[in-house]
Parts: sequence; C-alpha cells; structure tokens
Amino acid sequence: MKNSFGFFLRIFFWSVLFGGFLLYGVSASAATNQGSLWSSWFELNSLTNDVEIGTTGGGGTETIVTSPVRSGTYALQTTSVASNSSWAQYQFAAANSNGPFYFRYYLRIADYPDTTEDLIVLETTGGTNRIGIRLTTTGTLQLFDLDGTVTQIGSDSSALSLDTWYRIELKYDATAGLSAVSVDARLNGTSFASSSAITNGSSIGRVTWGMVTA
Repeated sequence: MKNSFGFFLRIFFWSVLFGGFLLYGVSASAATNQGSLWSSWFELNSLTNDVEIGTTGGGGTETIVTSPVRSGTYALQTTSVASNSSWAQYQFAAANSNGPFYFRYYLRIADYPDTTEDLIVLETTGGTNRIGIRLTTTGTLQLFDLDGTVTQIGSDSSALSLDTWYRIELKYDATAGLSAVSVDARLNGTSFASSSAITNGSSIGRVTWGMVTA
C-alpha cells in the first residue's frame, strides 16, 4: 500500500499555546517564558539539510508540493510504499532539555497504513525514542511511551478521514522530573490521551515526523 501524507511543523518553548507542524512560512525564536522555538512551513521550497529542516530519510520519498496545501503555497509530502519509511527530522535543542515543549502539526492522509506506524516521535539528541503518536490501520491516533517497554497512553482518538486536514498537538513537560513526565496529545484541540506519570531515561532534543517506521 502507498501511504502519502502532508505536513507542517512548529515547536513552541514555554508557550501558552501548543506548537507543532505548519504548512507555510519558516520562523524561529525562543524565550524563557513564551514564543516559537522553531517552525517549518516549507515556504522556502527546500529539503536541503539545515535549510528548513535538519534532514530527511527512509526508503520512501519526501517532496515539497503545491497541491494539496492547507494554506500558503507549499507543503511537505512524505510517501512510503511497502516497507519503506519516509520522514523528516529536526534537532531543536543542542542538548536534551526538560521543556516544557509544545508541538503542533497539520496532517492530511491519502491512505491508511497496512500496520500501525509512528507519525511523530520525540527523541533524545542521540536518537533514542521517548514519546510518539502513531496512526493505526483504521485511521485513529495513539499516544505511546516509547522509552523502554513500549506502552500506549490513554485511548485512541476518533478516526481521521482521508484527504482532510487535521491539527495534531503534543505537549512534553519533564520539569517535574524524569519520573513524572507530563504528556498530552490533542486532535483539533481536543485531548484524546494524556499522563503526568511517564518515566523517561532522559529528556528530548529532536523530533522526527512522517512515516517514521514502516
């Protein structure tokens, strides 16, 4: 089966808003109490490393497209076929940090995957998975603790329709300690899974999105 997705990404640091993936311009700022730490709207029309994103990878394809887009001129499309993943990645911190971080991400699905796959993964700067959102074969989203024993957090979201844009948001906050990490996943502003008792081996500094596993 061919899986095709459209994306935008914005990350906020200590913001009152959720941050994440957006489909238009590129901006980056950081403050101790609010503001956007980094975003990629793909409006520079470039997948060159370290222009808008850090890098891309997997055996599938990543393409900047002009249709379909949610807003603006461009969007990132990742396409995976059979066992080939297709993803983009960005390191938003020089060293692992406790946050809090807020991610916002706009997603449009052309087809459901054959098996449940990771759509967004929060990682250490060295690439160890901590928290992720997965897409199931029926189009629901699942929040997962990926550190150590992989465990679903909370319940599935409602099913996503094909060829429809959705806003996905994810909070990661380890300021209370690595044995009391707080996470919250939202679909179009409504929380579908959360916890304030997640244990992580260390905090995060990198995000990967797309068809991360296949």
